[in-house]
Amino acid sequence: MGRRAVIAYEQVKAVVDALRVEGVKPTIDRIWEALDKAGSKGTVHKLAKQYFAELEDADKPPESLRLLPPDVQQVILAFADQMAASAREKIADELLECRQEAASMADDNERLTAELDDLRTQLAQAASGKAAADGRTEQLVSELAAAREEIGAERAAAEQARTALAKAEQRLETARALEDELRQAWVERDAQREGRMEAERTAAVLNAQHEQYEERVHDLRASLASMRDACARHEAKSGELAEALAVERQARAVAERDLAVLAAVQAERPGAGRKSKRGQGQQGTLWHGGGET
Repeated sequence: MGRRAVIAYEQVKAVVDALRVEGVKPTIDRIWEALDKAGSKGTVHKLAKQYFAELEDADKPPESLRLLPPDVQQVILAFADQMAASAREKIADELLECRQEAASMADDNERLTAELDDLRTQLAQAASGKAAADGRTEQLVSELAAAREEIGAERAAAEQARTALAKAEQRLETARALEDELRQAWVERDAQREGRMEAERTAAVLNAQHEQYEERVHDLRASLASMRDACARHEAKSGELAEALAVERQARAVAERDLAVLAAVQAERPGAGRKSKRGQGQQGTLWHGGGET
């Protein structure tokens, strides 16, 4: 028997909304039939009840009327009495439907119980068959062992006493059938041994692949650590270069200020007209020298 399908809350919610749009009252039987009778009615009832409670919470009116005038409160209370009477009738109808749904759910529960008993019976029969097969296997094993002993005894008797040849031949006819069973058992044993060896080879290959993957992961981790160290060294070197560049810029600024002061002093000295060009040439040489100065 196949396993019953599992239904979800969203499926029940969609079916209830569809039935309400069509103007049909969403009962448990209708919801269950709309779901192609998937799952059990108990599950449908639980999910539908949850959704109905959400709808009732969404439709609740305000709880307090104390802020309204007394005449308005009386009108509202009278209307509430009418609504209560209508609600009582609705509750009576719903109670009748709930009783019908409970009866239907009870029938469904009885059906599920019968299916469960059937499954338990099948399980017991399967266990009994397995026990019988195990007993038959043990019996065959013991018979094979006894047959081996009989074959050895018969061969020894055939060698020792030729006079019992006729009796030994009759017993060997029986032993041949047992030998066939024994050969078949050997064939099955060899097949099982081959399958076990194949499984062991497969396991060895998988273990080797796993070790290779472990080695690759280790190598990748080592490469990542080396790359991180190299990045750290590059960052440190970049910091040193930045500091050296800042020092060089500062020295260049000091040299430019010294050249400016020197040019001003030479311009104020006597005979600066002839030497000014030479000073300017030296200043330009120092200016273009830059980092060397």
